[in-house]
Amino acid sequence: METILAITNSTSCEIKLIVCKSYDDAIHLMKNKYNNLLNGNDYDFYNTFFDEDSGYAQIVSGLEQIEFRIGKLSTQ
Repeated sequence: METILAITNSTSCEIKLIVCKSYDDAIHLMKNKYNNLLNGNDYDFYNTFFDEDSGYAQIVSGLEQIEFRIGKLSTQ
């Protein structure tokens, strides 16, 4: 099974699936993308968070919500 980083955007209904070599690589990529999106943008402090243990993060800005999830790709 491959590790996948899924990034969704509530306003555009866009889903990006990025294949990663390992869970650690996916966490590193998620941290980078999360921090890049936070820089210079207004966001909801109480609903924006990063949880490395669960492989989940979200950024909320107004009506837009961006979610990051790490999971395994199953071919079955």
